[in-house]
Order: sequence, then C-alpha cells, then structure tokens
Amino acid sequence: MTLTRFLTAYLYNPPVLWLTRRRLANGLPALGVRTPNIGTFVTLLAAPTLLTMLVSGLWHGAGYLVIIRGALQGVYLTLNHAWRLFGARRLKNIQGLARLMPPIGFLISFFSVVVAMALFRSTTTAAAREVLMGMLDLNGIGLPQTVIERFGPLAAALRRFVDASFEMAAQNLLFALAWLVILLIVSLLMSNTLQILDRYAPTLAGARPVDGDGPIHRLVRSSPSLLWAAMLSVLAVAAVMLLDGQSEFLYWQF
Repeated sequence: MTLTRFLTAYLYNPPVLWLTRRRLANGLPALGVRTPNIGTFVTLLAAPTLLTMLVSGLWHGAGYLVIIRGALQGVYLTLNHAWRLFGARRLKNIQGLARLMPPIGFLISFFSVVVAMALFRSTTTAAAREVLMGMLDLNGIGLPQTVIERFGPLAAALRRFVDASFEMAAQNLLFALAWLVILLIVSLLMSNTLQILDRYAPTLAGARPVDGDGPIHRLVRSSPSLLWAAMLSVLAVAAVMLLDGQSEFLYWQF
C-alpha cells in the first residue's frame, strides 16, 4: 500500500497534472471529456501508467524478468482503461454486458495476474518458459504411477495422454489437490479484510459500500463481541508462539 501511494503521489500524479495543465493552456482537450481521442488517452493515461508500472517493476529488483512483469502489468491496466473508454461505450446492449462481464472479467484478470506472477517468481527466462508452458499443459500431463494402475484395463489407453510419474506419490497429489480446493474456496468465497472491516472505514478513502451481505460475509464481519475477542486472542497467542520460527522476508532475493 505504501509503495502504491508513493508511486501515485510522486510519480504518476505530477506528470499527469503538468500535462493536463499544458494541454488546457494550449486549447487541447483533457481526459475528462465524454469522447476522449487517442492522443489524449496516450498522453494523459497510457504513458504515465506504463512509466509508473515500469518503475514499480524496477523497484522490486534489477532482474529483467521483474522489470518485464512491471511493464506487463502496465499493459494490463492500459488495456483495461482503453476498453472502458473506447470499447464498452460503443456497445448497444450495456445491460447484457454488465451481466456478462463479471465472470469473463474475473477469468481474464485471474489468468493475466497468474502469467505476470510466473515471471515475477522465475529466476531465468528458461524457468519462466517452463512454468508458463506447464500452466497451459504444453509440457504434458503427469500422474503418479499408482494412480494410473488403479484404472485397470484403461491404464494402457490412459498412458497415451498422460505420463507416469514415479517421483510423486498418490497421497501427495491428493494433498496438493485438497489444498488447491481449500485455498480457492477461501480466496473466492470468503470476505477479504476490507469487507470484514467495512463498517469501520479502514482505508484512507473513507466508508465503502458493502459488496455483499450473504451468510459468509455476516459471519466473518468484524464486530465488538466476545466471539471476535476470543478468535483474535487465539490468533495473537499463536503469532507469539511462532515468533521463534523461521520467517523468510518476501523480498529477500532483491
């Protein structure tokens, strides 16, 4: 959050404000008009966004993959702004688009962020290529040999499409799949920290509307009660008990 606010306040806003004043002094349109042109979009939005995200990538490390990841996220944001300004406004069925875009937008955003994080995590170009190819199943699908054998007569036909692995046990595969399902449920269905604390306006932007009021959100919403005090006390005790364990800093390699 501090990095985002710093880059916004000291890198993104100054050139945007300076360029906007300069354009208005020369009689050129600003970005606030209803139908901005391409030149205004590139000058006041696309270029500052790309520059800011490129510097953000450079801040995370001097490696070229990290810088590329920052530039890629700048491209993502630029395409999103371009779609909102030039694409969505020209569609006739806006209501149909509003119903269709949440699932499509989620899939596009999820895939885009995962691709960028693969570059962020990889140490070399070859490693990044292997990860991205594996994400698209271009390296083939592998299953433990014990799992393939359980298919009986179909095992021979199954080997035409998957590779038998002797390095991973079936228990490890099931454990990884179980964790994947649990983490997806937590990330997609559970309330985030802003939703949990929404009634207390925990951000500088002030109060924010509640995104949903379902049973899960009502259950985890922060409230001054004995239940919340007990849960926070358990978390505090667990955190103190684990202070002597190893906790590698997120950016240690930078």
